[in-house]
Amino acid sequence: MRLDEYVSEETAGEFGDQLNDEDFRLIRKFRLQEGEKVNLPVVYGLYDRKTGELLYVGQTNKLIRRVSDHFRRTDGSQLLGLVEKDDDIDISQGTEKGRDGNIWQRVKVKYIEVQDKSRRRLIESVLEAELKPRYSSG
Repeated sequence: MRLDEYVSEETAGEFGDQLNDEDFRLIRKFRLQEGEKVNLPVVYGLYDRKTGELLYVGQTNKLIRRVSDHFRRTDGSQLLGLVEKDDDIDISQGTEKGRDGNIWQRVKVKYIEVQDKSRRRLIESVLEAELKPRYSSG
């Protein structure tokens, strides 16, 4: 098992035997990235720009579409719905399912491209365990 400065001993103990050097490289890349939108298969994180708090980690085949769902839909594990149910966070959704609220300005996206779906799921699990986002993806 290999330890990495961007993965704690605890998380490495839980997932270390499944992670290869490329996985560690991708996790480092995710943790260091500033964030932007693209339509790629990715593992992504949604951060509150105001507080820096990680709100959600997920994986998807099409990032732009998935982020759009988070900002316009209030069902299931969509960020807008999670924030709506959370009295301790002041991100507003507005009357048009987020379009006139401040969620668009308050959230930034970080991502890493991962083509293989099983690797995306693994890296999502590692990042969620390591970074402990406000809302769970599972």
